[in-house]
Amino acid sequence: MTTIREIMTRQLFSCVPEDSANDALEYLMMLNIHAAPVLDPATHEPKGMISLSDLTGRLDGETVEQRMSYPAAFVLQTATAGEAARVIAHTGFHHLVVVDGKHRAVGFISAIDVIRAQQGWTRPGAPSSEPPPGSPELEWSGDEALTETGVLAAPEGPGVFVLLRVPLDQPSTVVWAQSATDLRGRLTDLFEDPPPRLARHLERGQLHFRAAAVPDEGQRRRALLSVLEGSFGLEPPDVP
Repeated sequence: MTTIREIMTRQLFSCVPEDSANDALEYLMMLNIHAAPVLDPATHEPKGMISLSDLTGRLDGETVEQRMSYPAAFVLQTATAGEAARVIAHTGFHHLVVVDGKHRAVGFISAIDVIRAQQGWTRPGAPSSEPPPGSPELEWSGDEALTETGVLAAPEGPGVFVLLRVPLDQPSTVVWAQSATDLRGRLTDLFEDPPPRLARHLERGQLHFRAAAVPDEGQRRRALLSVLEGSFGLEPPDVP
């Protein structure tokens, strides 16, 4: 029987309650996603859900907490696809936060993921027996802190990268993903002039990155899409 762990998106894009609503809207549009969980920054527990439909009209001065839907609809990672379908039917939400046994967010799942699972698929976007179509193999750099010297560990030239919030004793969370023609240059820009939602994590020393060289522009687009969909793990090929 298919479990949520097998079909969830593991790259968890999230907001925190004090983020500005304007920043959240820009964030969702930049990543081309419809919704994101809102997490407690201290405990990593889901507090609510923010979606494009929550962010209409004037947003000046408003926070994510003022706009989000709450409480967050969630499902355990050990639950079955059928149990997730019942939660979606009961709440009317199209997205669920996936939590572990300590109620910490570890993933994200949509109604489409559940439908696919009920048709025998075990990974978002593709049958379990097939790789993501057209996705290049990526060789990720190691996990490095986003610092002036840390960016030198990124490959030179074009590629894709993710920024991860890495709090102590909690799962890391992807907070940014981007394609760039100059990986080191773009990472340096984000270090020197971070957007408000990244500045907080950078000041706490919690912002890390992983990067992969991808010379071809079309491959970069496909690679970034695969990262956003959770079709890729972020481990280098030589890590089991």
